[in-house]
Amino acid sequence: MTDDRLIKTERLVLRPLVREDAGAIYLFFSDEETVRYWNAFPHQGVEDTAEMIDHIISRERSCYWAIATPTSGAAIGYVGYAGNQGTPALVYILAPEYRGQGLATEAIRAAVGYGFDDLKLKRIEAWIHPENIDSIKAAGRVGFTYRGRRRMKFVNASVPHDLLVYGLEASEWFHVAGPLVRGDDDQNFYALRLVLAVRNIDETIGFYQEKLGFELEYCHGNPPEEAGVSKGQWSSDVIKIHFLASEEEIRPSGYLYFVVGADIDGLFENYRGKGVQIDFEPRTTVLGGREFQISDPNDHKLRFGTL
Repeated sequence: MTDDRLIKTERLVLRPLVREDAGAIYLFFSDEETVRYWNAFPHQGVEDTAEMIDHIISRERSCYWAIATPTSGAAIGYVGYAGNQGTPALVYILAPEYRGQGLATEAIRAAVGYGFDDLKLKRIEAWIHPENIDSIKAAGRVGFTYRGRRRMKFVNASVPHDLLVYGLEASEWFHVAGPLVRGDDDQNFYALRLVLAVRNIDETIGFYQEKLGFELEYCHGNPPEEAGVSKGQWSSDVIKIHFLASEEEIRPSGYLYFVVGADIDGLFENYRGKGVQIDFEPRTTVLGGREFQISDPNDHKLRFGTL
């Protein structure tokens, strides 16, 4: 990115974020309430803020602006693209004394416009904590709509939590009539369906229902040749496994990894109490999570872990 990204709105100036903005941004990044929905502890000194700025502006594909007023020029927040792989994630934060005036919406709209007009982005995401109602409203006023949720473990949180995914397509921004024309390499991918070969459909269904608490989705054939089970609270997050009866020798390799909630030890004790085959008991991973592994009647390895 070059430094010719100066954007002027009705009440704001968006200019490239630089290390020298650390002093102004530290004033609100040191406030516990302000960063409560942020993936960071409150900053203990200006150097913490300077290091954060160095990190985010040096990332490949990142693009950040300091949000300032025309009169002072000092940063009252920042907005930008996080430089993540895949769909660009829009990040924004505003000092508490400037909230409730529509300034966040104004800054977000300017950054989104630059993203679609100048960066030629096809779509933009915003990842928002479910309790951050002000951020959800600001994104909604610009046109972002709810697309799903993901599980996340913030460094300043004791347990993982949901993170809502809001998104905006270029076609929605430009109000293009009809569907967005896509290239062959831009086809939508909605889900990955896991299909396992099994020796006996009835036995496998019984194991996943009675031992692991899955629900039966369907069962076809007499005797059964194909079936599916699922587990999850919401339709957007449900885990589905499909089974196909096979008379050939089954040689499982690798394992299925289920990301679960914080009480993984309780889950393990529940499964052990139901007599499942234990491959290894709960252990701490190199990233600080917990995981254990069991096997199903077809020798497929099922590993359960926390973030």
